[in-house]
Amino acid sequence: MAVDFERRGAVKTTLNLIPLINVVFLLLIFFMLSSTLTVPEKLGVDLPRSENARPRTLSSIVVAVDRDGRIAIDDRAVAAADLATALLGAVDDPGRAEVLIKADRAAAAAHVTEILSQVQAVGIARVGLASEGPKSP
Repeated sequence: MAVDFERRGAVKTTLNLIPLINVVFLLLIFFMLSSTLTVPEKLGVDLPRSENARPRTLSSIVVAVDRDGRIAIDDRAVAAADLATALLGAVDDPGRAEVLIKADRAAAAAHVTEILSQVQAVGIARVGLASEGPKSP
């Protein structure tokens, strides 16, 4: 008494990767849009807080000074003695240029006043001091 079982053809199973790829791309787009893009600065400057802080104009030249007195113009390190020359190289028309000084809250006032005097010696009249806005509760 032999039982004859019917042999069925082998079932082909495939893994469909298209939905997985779609989910990965959606996650990528979500994280790209929801993250904030910040450019790391060459000098770690801890800005002082101010109640009257306003957003800066993007056309400003940024001069940063850290607590040790190191100076950078638009994230390029510059010696204090070469600041005036570097400023002249960074602007086309000193009369219309704007400079934003980002001084660390622990930086000596002497460093900031030296930067201000060199900016003034170059002929740049529009100068701003950067600060952070009030801390959100």
